[in-house]
This record gives sequence, structure tokens and C-alpha cells, in this order.
Amino acid sequence: MLAKGAKLEARTARGDTPLLLAANAGAVEIVDKLLTRQAEKDAQNEFGDTALIIASRNGNAALVRRLLSAGASTALRNKDRSTAADVARARAFPAVVELLKNA
Repeated sequence: MLAKGAKLEARTARGDTPLLLAANAGAVEIVDKLLTRQAEKDAQNEFGDTALIIASRNGNAALVRRLLSAGASTALRNKDRSTAADVARARAFPAVVELLKNA
């Protein structure tokens, strides 16, 4: 898509960017390409979710690790006032909680 001129920070009606959509799909390779092209790593959708919050909610440790290595913020909160660690803890993903705690 990007090679055909798609906007890196285009938004859906819900405010999702390509990075947020790729994070929700668990597409680590696409996330990596978007981050390499300087996608906004802390973009938030209308719910306040970031790619890191989405990856944490889905228990995707590999994606959480990649986003953390790119410098994604662990401090941002969504509209429910939850951080990525809060979401991972609520969904019982201890490996993800540990990654976030050590970030």
C-alpha cells in the first residue's frame, strides 16, 4: 500500500492508523516496516488506544517487544484510563506485563 502512495498516517473513521491496524492484526513484519518508515509509534485512535496498548490487549509479546524497542510510550493511557500494562494485567498476560514492567 505504501509503495502505491498510501499515507503513513492515514486514519479510519475510528482514528486507526496503518500502524494501529497492523498491531491489531498481529502483523509484526508490517509493524516493523511502518516503524522503519517513521510511523507515529504513539498514535492514538478515538478510544485512546496505541499500538502498544492493542498489542498488550492481544497478548502479543513479540509485537510488544518490537514497539518497546522503537520507543513506544508505556505511560500513555486510553479513554478507560488504562496503560498497556493495565490492559495486559487485566487480560492475564504475565509475559507481556513483565516486558512492560522492565521497559
